[in-house]
Amino acid sequence: MKRRRLPRAWALTAGLAAFGGLFGAGTAQALPTSTSTAAAEPDETPTPYVPGINDPVVEPERPGLDLGRTLLELPGAFLELAFTPALVTAYLAERYRVIERLLDIFTNDARTFAVLPLIEPFSRSGIGFGVLAAWNEPLGSPDRLILLAFGRVNGDFNVSVEAGRRLPFVRGRALSARFAAFSDNDARFFGLGDQQSGTETLIRRDGIDAELQLSLLSPAVPVLTGESRIAYRRRRIDSGEGINPSFVPGVPVNGELLRPPAGFGETLDYPEASIEFGIDTRNSFGLTSRGVILRTSGLFTHDVNGADTGGARMQADFATFVPLLLRHRTLYLRGGFAAALPFTSSEQVPFHILPSLGGPSRLRGYPDDRFIDELAWWATVEYRWFFYEWAGTGGGLVGTVFADFGNVGANFEDLFEGKLPWSAGFSIRAEQSLIMLGRIQFGFSPEGVRVSVGIGDLL
Repeated sequence: MKRRRLPRAWALTAGLAAFGGLFGAGTAQALPTSTSTAAAEPDETPTPYVPGINDPVVEPERPGLDLGRTLLELPGAFLELAFTPALVTAYLAERYRVIERLLDIFTNDARTFAVLPLIEPFSRSGIGFGVLAAWNEPLGSPDRLILLAFGRVNGDFNVSVEAGRRLPFVRGRALSARFAAFSDNDARFFGLGDQQSGTETLIRRDGIDAELQLSLLSPAVPVLTGESRIAYRRRRIDSGEGINPSFVPGVPVNGELLRPPAGFGETLDYPEASIEFGIDTRNSFGLTSRGVILRTSGLFTHDVNGADTGGARMQADFATFVPLLLRHRTLYLRGGFAAALPFTSSEQVPFHILPSLGGPSRLRGYPDDRFIDELAWWATVEYRWFFYEWAGTGGGLVGTVFADFGNVGANFEDLFEGKLPWSAGFSIRAEQSLIMLGRIQFGFSPEGVRVSVGIGDLL
């Protein structure tokens, strides 16, 4: 009779049972003879494949030079070297909790109210002092009250109060009101469309503003915004007088201004209406790494004093954030165009609505209103690098290097003729994922160096 062979699993089970019976209570029974015979015969089942055991040994690939990534790292390496003093300052501030101690001094426990002293030690107008009080609850909401008072020893002053409230019956709507008054005794005036240095003089600018604004916001991404505003503005422009004449390289004879701005020597009242639309697809409002911002606006105004000054201003501003291959590196690109035109050929455009270049946002190496005329365009290329994280909070310091370009003119041909104004520089920004907290910028141009400090961001 042909012998029947047991499966392999049965053989293994039988063997374990026999082995256990040697040490047990004698309950195990002897296995049939056929079981031992089956276990002795060769197994015809193939050996299973085990990854990593049966594979041949392969020598790992030796690391080589990634030229592309190395070149991308070079700008960040130079920034880190240039910002070494900032790194030391930030480290010491974090170690000794300087920011937290200052917040404890100037804010309440809930961080919804703050009173900040303002000091401007270096200015051609003399030292300045002021105070900023802000209430915002909950944080980041339109429910806020902001008070500002600032003055300099030469008589310049700027006071304002702004209040905003959400409209509870409609989501995403907010109403805000603002009142402000200012006086600048030594504003620098370079002439309309003038690109020559050394011809500026001083003008005095006084103004009163009263604004009422309705804001619409769609919180979903892309964020859609809309603003409508009505305002009353009073303006007066006269010859100025500075406390330090060395800041005025070339004053026209007898104080006469070449091509003075519209409304010079008059006190004029301007009712104003404006509207703005925007699209925002940024992944965050601070430490932004990708997305676009588009803002367009229109403004209409005319004096009511019979001075024939009035016009319309249209503006479009676009910015995009491009993430680079390396982490925390972003390329920021910006461009814009503005036009302010009179309603009729016999009228002049009011000085305060003319597009201008220079200052903390456009052509940052030049003073405020360095280039001003009816038409203007501007562009910026900026490399941003997040180089220091503050105490594991996700926020910290961002270094940038930038180049700005732009021009103004009375017609389109003027915008692309002659020398192209430019500036370059670097900045340090304090940012977190929800907001851009502040910045210090150093701009260089063929006409000198300009340093600016500010809170919040400027598009």
